[in-house]
Amino acid sequence: MKAAIVLSSLLAVSASAEGPAIGRIALVGDVVEVQSGRSWKPVVEGAPLRIGDTLRTSQSGNAHIELPWMTLKLSASSRLTVRDSRVLALVLEEGRVEEVSTEGELIKLLTAEASVRGKGHLVVRRTPGRSLVSALTGTFRVEASGKAVDLAAGEGTIVADGGSPRPATRLPAAPFELQPGDDPQYVGVGEPVTLRFVSSARAHRLELLAIGSNQAAMEQDLLAAPAQISIPWPGTFRWRVAARDADGLEGQPSAEGWLVVVAR
Repeated sequence: MKAAIVLSSLLAVSASAEGPAIGRIALVGDVVEVQSGRSWKPVVEGAPLRIGDTLRTSQSGNAHIELPWMTLKLSASSRLTVRDSRVLALVLEEGRVEEVSTEGELIKLLTAEASVRGKGHLVVRRTPGRSLVSALTGTFRVEASGKAVDLAAGEGTIVADGGSPRPATRLPAAPFELQPGDDPQYVGVGEPVTLRFVSSARAHRLELLAIGSNQAAMEQDLLAAPAQISIPWPGTFRWRVAARDADGLEGQPSAEGWLVVVAR
């Protein structure tokens, strides 16, 4: 009830030419733009996210969004719209979004194929004609074409255009035995570094994060290990990897390994 009151208060805020603010864009990595009306503008960290806004990220961009009792991480090559309607909804038009919510049923997450509500840690990917939903923690309900599937932690489903959600399936196990792992590996700026891990999956998602931050400095899809990356900035970084099953559903991320990148 308290969360609903706060959210209602936010929606009641008036704005002249722009919609009411429902949250803020806390962090921005590389190129992220917002469309209000017909024009696209670069996003400034700390800017409000308003009803009617559309965010889009470049191939190397991402955004961390804070809303009441919910945070969102919009990945690279993604587009998200705050729908201007009576019931507040976030629409993932393409790409990948990660949601962490502490209060369920407040805001719907929509794609062209499905509607998702719940509480916990969620990953949704959308490609043309298909939505992939992974419940990493908590519980979520996925609805489409008049049918619904309930997901518990560690389960996922896929919804194709015009179809109903597939039965819940177990997500792939997290990779393990990362190298480099707890003992950091030192590498020069721009030099290739080989990442190794154990996983039976054929596809994976890599995330590189600066120390003390949950903002992805780099994210990309990988095939099987070993894999090579080059990091163009000096600093101390954590890396982790999540497996994707044959249908593309993403599982829990692995434990973290460490990299130190130095200017030589």
